[in-house]
Amino acid sequence: MSENNPLVIGCVEADNPTWTKIQKLISAPQFEPGSGIEFVANVSFLARPEYQKLTPQKVVEALPESYEPRFVFVVDSVTLQSETHPILVIGFESDSERSVDIRTFRAIPSTIQSIENNLSIGNMDFQDFANNTDSEGIFRGLPS
Repeated sequence: MSENNPLVIGCVEADNPTWTKIQKLISAPQFEPGSGIEFVANVSFLARPEYQKLTPQKVVEALPESYEPRFVFVVDSVTLQSETHPILVIGFESDSERSVDIRTFRAIPSTIQSIENNLSIGNMDFQDFANNTDSEGIFRGLPS
């Protein structure tokens, strides 16, 4: 894992069993339909229980200045309590204040690989995923 990988921040203690389960779901290889090609999420996991009540704006402000990706994944109380574990995806454009244009949506763990891979290489932008959420605001994958 690279220190420049996007973060998945768990707003929980590191030994929380649901946090461990979600890490495994995110880390599981995903396969491109029909090709058998395997893809993985290139992310780094960080447990920060003190982030539990932070707004998306405050999460972004708490990121190290050296953090390069323009997005972060957050495993919050909604993620932990829901059966499908929808992860909060925060996208941001920054200036010297690091707080311009915060956008969010939720995504199920099996889609984090697609989001991370495509955003990291600039193949798609944040809005491409946000525009494909369902009526609950959750991204469950791109249409076939």
